Amino acid sequence: MNRPRIIWVSVIFIWICAGLQQGLSHRMSILGAQPDFLFVFACVMGLLVDARTALIIGAIIGFVESAVVGSDMWQFVLTRMLAAWLCAFLVESRFQRNIGVASAAALVCSLICGIVFMIIAPQPNIGGTLKATIITALYNAVLALLVYFPTERAAGLNGQQI
Repeated sequence: MNRPRIIWVSVIFIWICAGLQQGLSHRMSILGAQPDFLFVFACVMGLLVDARTALIIGAIIGFVESAVVGSDMWQFVLTRMLAAWLCAFLVESRFQRNIGVASAAALVCSLICGIVFMIIAPQPNIGGTLKATIITALYNAVLALLVYFPTERAAGLNGQQI
């Protein structure tokens, strides 16, 4: 694993995802749910690196996302770290790293982290929030299909396993 290359890829992709999150996600809203570009990148990077690095990347992404969204930081940091760690755990548990696993991991992690987020930051409309969480999870699964290959290629990990 080329650590300096992964650092640069992470910095550049976090910057791009933050810009997309700020400028484009609200325009792509479907039934009140928006795509979460930074969350998808946390899941994809969790699949590409080891668990310790995934936790660090998740914390950085949570910090950046809380700044972009303008909300409390600790909920975003906790849920993004959880998502990146869960994806890294999948790969370390001998799941084959590929585009299907990336999409399924983004879907499952979006659901888990969305429910955790609803527990630690209670919402007034639980039904609407749960519906938005499910739609966002589906949205993130589709985005993971688009993000996985460019990220894997840029990081120089074409088909390599940890």
